[in-house]
Amino acid sequence: LDAAKNDEGYGDAILRFIGASLIAKDKDNNYVPWLAKSWESSADGLTWTFQLREDVKFHDGTSLTAGDFVYTYQRVLDPNTMAGMAGQMLSLIDSVSAPDDYTLVLTLREPSFYVLDTLTSVGFTQPTLQSWVEKEGENYGHNPISVGPYKVKEWVTGDHVTLEANPDYHWAPAYAHQGPPYIQELVFRFIPEIATIVAGLETGEIDYVHVIDSHYLARLEATGTIEIHKIPNGTMIVDINNSAWPFDEVKVRQAFNYATDRESALAIGAAGLGTVISGPLAPGISGYDPAVEDSGYNLDLDKAKSLMAEAGWSEGADGILIKDGQRLEFDLFCLESEARLAQVLVEQWKELGAAVNISQVDQGLIYDKMISGDYVSAISGYNWGNAEVLNLVYGAPPDGFSLIAHISDPELNDLFVKMSTEMDPDKQQEFVTAAQLRMIEQANIISIYSSHGVQPISKRVKGFYHSDVNLNDYFEDVYISEGEQ
Repeated sequence: LDAAKNDEGYGDAILRFIGASLIAKDKDNNYVPWLAKSWESSADGLTWTFQLREDVKFHDGTSLTAGDFVYTYQRVLDPNTMAGMAGQMLSLIDSVSAPDDYTLVLTLREPSFYVLDTLTSVGFTQPTLQSWVEKEGENYGHNPISVGPYKVKEWVTGDHVTLEANPDYHWAPAYAHQGPPYIQELVFRFIPEIATIVAGLETGEIDYVHVIDSHYLARLEATGTIEIHKIPNGTMIVDINNSAWPFDEVKVRQAFNYATDRESALAIGAAGLGTVISGPLAPGISGYDPAVEDSGYNLDLDKAKSLMAEAGWSEGADGILIKDGQRLEFDLFCLESEARLAQVLVEQWKELGAAVNISQVDQGLIYDKMISGDYVSAISGYNWGNAEVLNLVYGAPPDGFSLIAHISDPELNDLFVKMSTEMDPDKQQEFVTAAQLRMIEQANIISIYSSHGVQPISKRVKGFYHSDVNLNDYFEDVYISEGEQ
């Protein structure tokens, strides 16, 4: 739970209760003050000045100042920190300074279309306190503090994290009530088995799950005690290692895309709740262009086999393709909740001549392997409000590879830079569309579908709001209804 080193959505889900961000997005997707009460940009878009609130305190009672943001952002940008997603998100910052205790100045390397969106990301850009980080040392990630509505009370590794309400919290965004949280304690449980999660929802032991397998929709609706939200749930894809065998050849990547029956995958993997896609963005994500689907991949097994033959693969005695004496056999990493989808894909790719083994592991291990490059394929996806996610996940430094799919493509990176720095909305969309088309052409990933996630929450929990506009969950005004179990 060190925001600087966090790489995954599960960490973000907890950190957003522990911290706060300079600005927030309200339920209609407008930028509103939070830790910063106002802000302005220079005419060239390179200098952003924020005036901070003067009444915000860290969990240990220390007052928040602009200097804390200077420390936080410089720590993230320090290569020795080995920052995760935060490092990607804040890489646009050239320098950060504090002219006085409540004035923060960010100087960007170049204009950024997404700078304000970035600064709403609580789980990655929340302020940290230097004295606390230094005091905790290597333990900081298990005992963080920030300035949010909750603070860490207990962490039992592999079982749960318990947060307790911050009684001093009174600086929520204007759309929420001004004061400490109504709910005094939140328990985040780590439960790998879906059956256990569903049973917990049915018995009332679990109040909320961000998203759950859509196959359990009817069963959960039958309880009568659970409210179901059907939400856009981002993009379901298979990430493939573009720099490693066998996907370091574009024809192989294209072949697997042609060999994927997305309609069947959606029907079995998500009970048909969703939309098949060929591009890297899902409908509903800002920047998605439906026209890219015309350039995508439809099921064409003959085309897929032809591409594999062109790439030098031939059928072995057991029907599995061989090249240079090596069988086309590799692992597909997935979570338990993705097992149905994995099984469908394995059977489809077997028709192509691939022997794919399902390796069911936990989320943390998958991300570790993907980031290190120690993988061939993994079911993955992202739930993000805008097209910046493409640059964050698939953009690469000039002399390296992208964070997840290990892509090295100067043309794609150039499009990412242009879509991030072009401030005219119409021109910016042209670059976003071009980036999507480039990823389809190069088959950098295997996009499958955009699912409609099933989000269950107990009817005794009131005041919760999910925004389909920006995909955010709003917990600020949540409370437990007396008398309802």
